[in-house]
Amino acid sequence: MKTAEKAEHAAMDVVLVLVGNFLMAVGIALFVVPSGLIMGGVTGLSLAICRGAGLDTGVYLSLVVGVLNAALFAAGLILLGKAFAIKTLLSTVSFPVFLGLIEGAMGARVLTDDLFLCGVFGGLCIGASLAVIMRRGASSGGFDVISLTLHKRLGIPVSPQVLAIDVAVLASQAIFSAVPGILYGIILVIIETMTLDKLLSNGESRTEIEVISHNVEAIRDAVLAEIDRGCTLYYGESGYLQEPLKILKVVVSAREIHRTEQLIKRIDPAAFLTLTRVSRVGGRGF
Repeated sequence: MKTAEKAEHAAMDVVLVLVGNFLMAVGIALFVVPSGLIMGGVTGLSLAICRGAGLDTGVYLSLVVGVLNAALFAAGLILLGKAFAIKTLLSTVSFPVFLGLIEGAMGARVLTDDLFLCGVFGGLCIGASLAVIMRRGASSGGFDVISLTLHKRLGIPVSPQVLAIDVAVLASQAIFSAVPGILYGIILVIIETMTLDKLLSNGESRTEIEVISHNVEAIRDAVLAEIDRGCTLYYGESGYLQEPLKILKVVVSAREIHRTEQLIKRIDPAAFLTLTRVSRVGGRGF
């Protein structure tokens, strides 16, 4: 990769990580904090500390988040090295700053008192923000340090650790939260997780089309010329007649599915097609 391209890629990484952290701060400041919902992560632990100590979350939350993030960042630098620290530094600094600015700008104003709406939109904002950050190969920091360190030193899988930490954080907030805040907070976490999973896979998902036809060569030429996608031919055998046949495989984007199907049917209306969703594709053309 050329120097100019590297610089452009790095600049885009910085911009999108900042956008992700700003979106997370929006979701927490506008929906989570005013409604008293519970949530996971460092922000959830910070909420538990503020509520347990009787501190005003609108004033002290960003400060507590900043202190915890700084401590975990220092631990990550020592335990996981510079590579991890570089990827988390931007989030460690920018998120508490954005959170403080938004809380200061909103003051005592509340967008909505509806806990369900707060849970839905809070979950959407936080899930989308994490997806933006992760798709750039960065980290939101926080408890990633603990899970990655235990995985590195003891071989403990990351996913169960994340779940256990989130459960512990949610439980710590439940002590100081009303029942509606707990129940709608669970909805927030579910929506956050679903949004994150969907956005992480959606932008890279493709459809694999397999074609069995007596005119495979003509279909191949048309796919190469009209769809501008590479394809693969391999040999098989029909199950009933046990005749040799050729099978074509091509991977296309969602917008190209209909065009590809129409092209195949135009050449061979009797062609047998199977369409399979592929969660991620890499290589030339993708």
